[in-house]
Amino acid sequence: MERRTGFGVMFGVSLLLFLVAATALAGGCAQPTPTPPPPPTAAPTPFQPPAAGPALTPTPPPAAKPTPAQTTPAPTKPSPVPAKGPFYQGKTVTVVIAAGVGGGPDTVGRSLTGYLAKHIGNPRIVYENRQAGGGATGMQYFLQAKPDGLTWAVATGGVQMAWLSEAQGHNYDIRKAAPILSTTQSTFWYVDGKLKVRNVKELVALRRPITIGQTVVSSQSFKEKYLEKVLGFPIKQVFGYSSLNETKLAVLKGELDMSSQGSGVWSSDFASIAAAGQVVPLFQDGIGGDMRRSPAIATIPTITEVHQEMLNKPPGGKDWEGLKALILLRQIPIPLMVQTDIPPEAVETLKTGIKALMASEEFKDFAVTQVGTKDTERGYLFGDEIARQWQKFLDTPAEIVALLKEAP
Repeated sequence: MERRTGFGVMFGVSLLLFLVAATALAGGCAQPTPTPPPPPTAAPTPFQPPAAGPALTPTPPPAAKPTPAQTTPAPTKPSPVPAKGPFYQGKTVTVVIAAGVGGGPDTVGRSLTGYLAKHIGNPRIVYENRQAGGGATGMQYFLQAKPDGLTWAVATGGVQMAWLSEAQGHNYDIRKAAPILSTTQSTFWYVDGKLKVRNVKELVALRRPITIGQTVVSSQSFKEKYLEKVLGFPIKQVFGYSSLNETKLAVLKGELDMSSQGSGVWSSDFASIAAAGQVVPLFQDGIGGDMRRSPAIATIPTITEVHQEMLNKPPGGKDWEGLKALILLRQIPIPLMVQTDIPPEAVETLKTGIKALMASEEFKDFAVTQVGTKDTERGYLFGDEIARQWQKFLDTPAEIVALLKEAP
């Protein structure tokens, strides 16, 4: 009984080992991994609803992409247009001066353009003196330039007379030029202080030809030939000087007896040497239709006054008419000119700028030294007045032109 029990136990163990081996072979002969005991299970947490907040908007389904024809762009605010400055702002202007350096036209032209620049946008100013041919080369250069408003000219009375009398080289069309600003300048004649003469009577009493310096044959030289007959002193003209400033130096050195200058440079170049007795001013043309004294040189008598004093009668006759015609035709003595077909914006900027210049206190103070008065409307020609005077010049009667062509 006891042996059966031991056999049964051994049989049971063998059977158990056989079953384990069979199971291992069925699982790929892998060693079985013991399974750890499950962790203790926590008590389930009851569901808590979310805190109250903004209601969620359900996301709509995506809209169909519109075709190009259906797309409407959103309106956009137009960009502001930048303010446009004066026409001349940031530009360079070439000023062609139809005269030599240092004379009246050069001095007046540079001062006027320099002050005007401040009122038209401060363009850069470049000066070119072209006096050859009595200013013919300067005028030709100016009128042949591109009409963009960036080339100006400073002309002279001599240029105007040379064109009118068809002098050699002056075959340009001056009608394509328009003066915009000028002084009301008079011309005065002066002699070397070493001559010891105080007036024209004493000059005539020298009884010898008076040497007068000039640059080229011009309206000034024409006037001097008429003066010889009207006032009665013989003259000898000496040409070839580069400018009227050079003739002044020649007078101071005693190389010439006499020369002339514009009233615009009286206070800057002549008042001091006249006060020192180095030169003696004798007479002036005068300004306006009545040829009155210029405010800038109000102490110098006019030719009319000198003639009346010397001969006790006003001047008259053919020679006087020729001289008077030359004087009256030079009512725009040193015009600042532009071409007639420049852009309208340039014209408007210049008109506005000149008006502002004439009202400027800074320029009025300067005008006292240039034209002898702060009243710029009396001392300068501009606007409608200069346009009227220019038209009178262009409409000069044929008989006056013929007289000029016959000038001695």
